Formats: sequence, C-alpha cells, structure tokens
Amino acid sequence: MFKRRFAIKTILVTVVLAAFGLGGIAAQSSLQQKVDVEFPFIAAGQELPAGSYRLTTAKNKAGELEVLLHGKSTETHVPVITRLAPIHRSIGSVELVFDTTDGKRILSEVWLPTFDGFLVNASKGEHKHEVVSETSAN
Repeated sequence: MFKRRFAIKTILVTVVLAAFGLGGIAAQSSLQQKVDVEFPFIAAGQELPAGSYRLTTAKNKAGELEVLLHGKSTETHVPVITRLAPIHRSIGSVELVFDTTDGKRILSEVWLPTFDGFLVNASKGEHKHEVVSETSAN
C-alpha cells in the first residue's frame, strides 16, 4: 500500500512539473519581438538581407526549441543549441549577437526580454562580436 501511494505521488509530481515546463515553452512561443538589422547576415546557414525582423520561439516537429526570424519575405527557422544565462544582460531589450569572421556576420546569440538567451551558432576560430539591440521591441 505504501509503495503504491508513493508511486502515485511520484507520477503526480512528474505530471505537474512537466505541465509547468510545457507552459513555459508555450508562453515563449507567443512572445514576439521586433528588431532592425542594418546589414546582411547569415542565420541557420541562410544569407538574410538587412531589414526588420520579428522574432518568435517555437518547437519544431522533433520537439526541439528554435528561434523563428520573420523578415519581409522570409521565415527562417534557427535551431537553438543551448540556453544561456542572462548574466550582466538587460532584461528589457532584444539583443542579437553576431560573430564577425572573414567579413561575414553570423547570428550566434538571441536574447529576448525576461528570458534566457539562446546560443544558435558557435563560431570556431578567431572572431569578433557585434551586438544589435532594440530597447523598444514590440
């Protein structure tokens, strides 16, 4: 009897924790932020033009988190490698971090207000960081 009650409690706790975790992802998927990028760049292996982009998060068919970049005539799905802790970051602004190497700018980090950051590319070798920030991003 004790083992059965313990098993039921364990299952209940697991279900509740899973529901909170999925709720966080669902809340993120409705988040939309706007940022203007003044130069062409590469994201998820695709060359994208300078312009205004709307950012959202969602899960792909495999259940993996990704950042969606909605441009004027494009929608680019950028897989998230890992989440980043927002140490020394303002939670009130959108920031895109680009790795600049060999004259190309590659999207490497996405920071959204009140959320963790997302690592979307890890450049190997020597590179510089360039940050695009949008404080009034809605």
